[in-house]
Amino acid sequence: MRSGDQFFNLYNHDFVPVAAATPRVKIADPAFNAHETIALMQKATDGRSVLALFPELAISAYSCDDLFHQKALFSGCLAALEQILEASRKLPLISVVGLPLQVDHLLYNCITAQ
Repeated sequence: MRSGDQFFNLYNHDFVPVAAATPRVKIADPAFNAHETIALMQKATDGRSVLALFPELAISAYSCDDLFHQKALFSGCLAALEQILEASRKLPLISVVGLPLQVDHLLYNCITAQ
C-alpha cells in the first residue's frame, strides 16, 4: 500500500464505519422482523460497516400494548433473537437489536449486542 493510501484508511484515524438501520416491522410478528433485521445486517456488512444499530423493540415492533404481557410474544421474540444470533455468527458485524424481555414477572425494554 502506498503511503498516501494509509491516510484514506478510516481505521488509521480511529473511525469505525457504523450503520443506523430501521427495518420494516410488523407489530407482534417477531419472525418477520427478524428476517428484515437480518437482511439489513447483511446490507450493512456489504457496505463495510462493522457496527449496525437497530431501534429499540425492533424484534417485537413498538405498539404491542397488551401483547407485551403475552407469553406468545416473548417466545416469538426469543426465537427471533436466536435467528438473528445465528445469522450474526456468519457476519463480521456487531449488531445492537432491541426486544422486550420479561424477568421475574417484570417487563424490560432491552437491547442485545451480538
